[in-house]
Amino acid sequence: MPLRPVETKKVYMRVVEQIRSLIESGELRPGDQLPTTQELAEALRVSRPSVREALAALEILGLVESRPGAGCFVKEPPPPQETRAARQTIELGWASAEDILEARLAYEPMCARLAALRRTEDDLNEMRCSPELAMVDIERVAAGLPARFHNCSTRPHLPPENFNISLHAIIARASKNPVLAQFGEAIAQAVQSPTWQRMMRQIYLSPRNASFFLKHYEALYDAIERGDAELAESTMRQHLLALSATLNE
Repeated sequence: MPLRPVETKKVYMRVVEQIRSLIESGELRPGDQLPTTQELAEALRVSRPSVREALAALEILGLVESRPGAGCFVKEPPPPQETRAARQTIELGWASAEDILEARLAYEPMCARLAALRRTEDDLNEMRCSPELAMVDIERVAAGLPARFHNCSTRPHLPPENFNISLHAIIARASKNPVLAQFGEAIAQAVQSPTWQRMMRQIYLSPRNASFFLKHYEALYDAIERGDAELAESTMRQHLLALSATLNE
């Protein structure tokens, strides 16, 4: 009995296929501007995060380019072999941005609560050495304020797309719950998705967004350091809701 595998495609990949089909058919030509994220979401009846993820995937495929302040434009298609390789890279990402944020909202506020109750001085030092809090210090110094956190010589440099995960992973470990720590590792793997990283890069390269989220990191550290479990939990939840709202803009 011949059977075919059941194919379940992520919403954003369906959006990718529609736009790619329009490009390949010539209905969309190099130089054409795509509709806005909001217009695409309404026309396709999908969420704005799904559209953002699709546009990030199309950029990786080399089919469109995003011009800051101008919009998204169709590019001259790359050679087919390059497109095939890029598509394989995109499909390695097994979770959508909405999946990732939904999971993080379910477990990270509890991680922050437990970290406030159970963190050690070693945990706090690891947080102070995180790239996120290093950037908080850079912002403070630029504003004429003294740096607050350790000048840690082992602090790694992270590109913008890797922000919003290093400090979170430390907090998950500080919860001292091995199951939550394993969830943290799974999330760390999920956010290696090229489309997620492309979206994070776009968010954190905006000075307004970066400054806004860095204030969240400082407030989160303060709540955990003081052992204020309620505040740590609510701050983490507000941070993730704000990130979700930014992706929906």
